[in-house]
Amino acid sequence: MKINSVKNTFTNLLSPSGTEVCKLKNSDIDESKLPANTRGGVRDPFIAAGFPTIPRSTWTNPGVNKALVVGVDFPELRGNDSDLKKMNAYDKKMSDEWYSYFSNGKKRYELTTIDYWFHATKSAKSYSFDYSSDPRGVDGNSLHDAVSQEMIDMITKDIDLTPFTTLYIIFPDGEVTLDRDWIVRNRPFKTKEGIKNLNIFGWGKDNELMGTMRWAYYIHEVGHDAPWIGHAPGNGWPFGIMANQSGISESLFAWEQFQSDWLPDNQIYCIDKDALTKSVVSLTPMEREDKQTKMAVIKLSKTKAIVIESHGIDKWSSFNKNDRSYPGGFYGVMAYVVDIEKAVAPPVAADGRSILDDTGNDPKYPRWAYWQKVDGSASFLADFDFRSGSEPYNRYIATLGDTFTIEGVRIKLTGAGDYETIEITKL
Repeated sequence: MKINSVKNTFTNLLSPSGTEVCKLKNSDIDESKLPANTRGGVRDPFIAAGFPTIPRSTWTNPGVNKALVVGVDFPELRGNDSDLKKMNAYDKKMSDEWYSYFSNGKKRYELTTIDYWFHATKSAKSYSFDYSSDPRGVDGNSLHDAVSQEMIDMITKDIDLTPFTTLYIIFPDGEVTLDRDWIVRNRPFKTKEGIKNLNIFGWGKDNELMGTMRWAYYIHEVGHDAPWIGHAPGNGWPFGIMANQSGISESLFAWEQFQSDWLPDNQIYCIDKDALTKSVVSLTPMEREDKQTKMAVIKLSKTKAIVIESHGIDKWSSFNKNDRSYPGGFYGVMAYVVDIEKAVAPPVAADGRSILDDTGNDPKYPRWAYWQKVDGSASFLADFDFRSGSEPYNRYIATLGDTFTIEGVRIKLTGAGDYETIEITKL
């Protein structure tokens, strides 16, 4: 018996008035309604969930950016050059494929890799941060200057950093003593060729303990320059690379693709609530590479919209790293509300980790989007609790027959199989 692996397709439903209707404009935000920025009390102009996006200077879209990946080992833990070469080749392949698909060919992030280890002279633990100063302040970047410069001094003995906007520093497998939220954005450093502004993203114990895939970490961190705020909907939940690079799905959320002009108009169904009566829309999972509809979006107001997308088991959720995987046969439709007047820096603790009493979707913590619960009790009954401290996901995943009722709009999942079909009705 031969199993048919060819999935059925459908004709994409086009937006009745185009997709421009659903591009929530940052200029329509009432500044007085914006929550206080949780990082330093100063508004960051790059933290915006609407249109147009304002990329940081280290991000070119459409276009090409260049990053360097350097491995650093330590006296107590030396790396193997052959292993590093294989790891770098895999990470480069996956990064290239990710950008090619999710950007629809508009964006490249070229990784140059050095396939031998640089040898630090001090122990890994000696590079840890003691958190006596709060890195969430407006000058938090500068707290990593000394250790970053030390690494640059070592690396630039061999390498000219002039072509690169970003430097990734990685460590041998098993290194869990270096505790530092090593995130540096566009800071000036001394090199042999002169002062050079760089992003520097250093590996650390959390990434290692969570079994993070390096290429996913690379994409997540520079993604904040796109600028995708990330860490919502569902900070730490495993449904998207910007919510959790150590999760299950390494896809973008549809709104993030939409923001970057990476999702073609014929893969978006957009309608204003005022024009809605009933629409029937089919969707394929965000994790599947195809040209089918990925997002249904209903504009609620100048600053709010409902987004519906499908998630499932496919290329970008089939890595099974550290036994992370969707339950067998997993499929589902999920809905979130985007509110661009709640666009602030993601709420985090002083060490860069999640706030202990935040489920990742708790409305007492402002964020640009929140997952919405299905009506009634959960139909999705698989044991599926990924992030410690989060609430169960079952109430947020619609299976066949389930409905969401959100601000006068009902969304019902009426068909499932190779793709999901939803019925959207104005109440």
